[in-house]
Order: sequence, then C-alpha cells, then structure tokens
Amino acid sequence: MIRITSKEKGPWWKLFKPAVLHQVDGDTLQEVNLHHANLPNADLKDANLWKALMRRSKLQHADLSGANLSEADLSESKLPKANLNGANLKGANLNGADLQGADLRGADLTDAQLNDTYLRLAMYNGETKWPEGFKAVDHGAVIK
Repeated sequence: MIRITSKEKGPWWKLFKPAVLHQVDGDTLQEVNLHHANLPNADLKDANLWKALMRRSKLQHADLSGANLSEADLSESKLPKANLNGANLKGANLNGADLQGADLRGADLTDAQLNDTYLRLAMYNGETKWPEGFKAVDHGAVIK
C-alpha cells in the first residue's frame, strides 16, 4: 500500500493548492495525474510512479527514494532537497526542473531529459547513471 501524505502543518487549503490531495492509497500510482500538485515533504518512498504526470509539482524535501519514476513528466517541478536516492528516472522528463540540493546518489537517469534542469549542489555518486555525454559537475552537481 502506498500512502501519500504531507508532513506540513496548517489548514488543508494552504497545503494542497492547487491540487487538493491529501492521501491516495493503492498498490500503484502508474500514470497518475499529479499535475501542479503541492506535496512538500511527501513520503513516496518506493512508489511506482511510472509515466506519472507530475509537471509543475512542488515536491521539496519529498522522499522519493527507490521510487519508479521512469518516463514520468516532472518538467518544471520543484524538487529542492528531495531524496531521489536509488530512484529510477529512466526516460523521465526533468526539463526545467529544480533539483537544487537533491540526493541523486544511485539514481538512474539514463535517457532522462535534463534541458535547463537546475542541479546546483545536487548530490550524486559513482552509482548514479546519467544520460550519455551528460556531465553533472558542469551543471553544479557535486559528487559525495
């Protein structure tokens, strides 16, 4: 079972604008539409988000470690300091996404689209897989 919740405090109408989403239960979130969702600190560890539409979502500090985000659309999303450790991002659209300070150690970004992706201080290691020819250090990412 996957449960999406936010650890943020406050009235629901401030936490989940414009998408009013507090909890989704189920075995998979494949092809789910979370376009423009506001999910800071969301716990999506090991979630199956294959081909999910998450364009312009706010996922700062979210735990997406081990998640399957292959072919997901995360373009223009905000993921600063998100935990993407060991996440599958093969073929994901990350164009224009903010991954400042995100943990990308062990993540697989093979064939991911990274045009205008903000990677300043994003952490990666020798197990992180990048698109062919992509030099993460040239985009501000740091090896840890």
